[in-house]
Amino acid sequence: MAFPKPEGWDSIIVKFSETPRGSYKEWREARPNQAVVRKLLMQYIENAKLQHCIPQKSYIKSMGLK
Repeated sequence: MAFPKPEGWDSIIVKFSETPRGSYKEWREARPNQAVVRKLLMQYIENAKLQHCIPQKSYIKSMGLK
């Protein structure tokens, strides 16, 4: 199963994961706005609910399942 990512998810995750964090200063500067992150996480949780999930038919078929 898959589910849609919240809008803006990639911009937060990619920015944080690709920003250098060799020092505590860089770590603090890379930290995204916590209110935005909380909102995105809540939307991520909502999107992960079964009613929003999309079956990955090709994967299911490749496993020999129906």
